[in-house]
Amino acid sequence: NNGDVVEVIRGAKPVVPPDWRSLTVTGRARSAIRRHIRQSEKEEFARLGRASIDQMFERAGKSLKDVSLRPALD
Repeated sequence: NNGDVVEVIRGAKPVVPPDWRSLTVTGRARSAIRRHIRQSEKEEFARLGRASIDQMFERAGKSLKDVSLRPALD
């Protein structure tokens, strides 16, 4: 209600549930939540990609340091 006082307790690692977008009033808050979710997803996809590449090289019996990926990227 109007005039209520709340205490915000922050954790060491921010976690924003996607449901909070529907609770926000301002566009700036919605944008910040979307930005945080996109960044979290990007980091998770990068982690999964690295894990799958490491697993693939391990099955092939090679090390990522032994293989140059530069020609494939050019």
